[in-house]
Amino acid sequence: MDYSADFNMVRITMVSLEVRHPKVVSSNQRTNAMKTLFSRFLRDETGVTAIEYGLIAALISVVCIAAMTAAGQSLLAVYNAIGAALAGALPAA
Repeated sequence: MDYSADFNMVRITMVSLEVRHPKVVSSNQRTNAMKTLFSRFLRDETGVTAIEYGLIAALISVVCIAAMTAAGQSLLAVYNAIGAALAGALPAA
C-alpha cells in the first residue's frame, strides 16, 4: 500500500493549519500524526502474502534443483555404462 498520499495529506493539513493558525499545530500533534501513520503501516498485511508466495517458490526451486542434479548424475552413469558397452562391442580398427 502506498503511504505517500496519506503522508502528503497529513503534511498539507499541518501546513495549512500553520498558515491559518500558527499556534494550532504543535510538535505533539505532528508526533501523533506520525504515530498514526506508522501504526497503519505496521498493521498493513498486503505485502505479507507476496513474501510468503516468494518463499514458497524459492523452496520449490531449491528442491527441483537438488532433484535434477541427483537425476542428472544417475543419468550420466547410465550413459557412461552404455558407451562403455558399445565401445567394447565394436571391433578394433
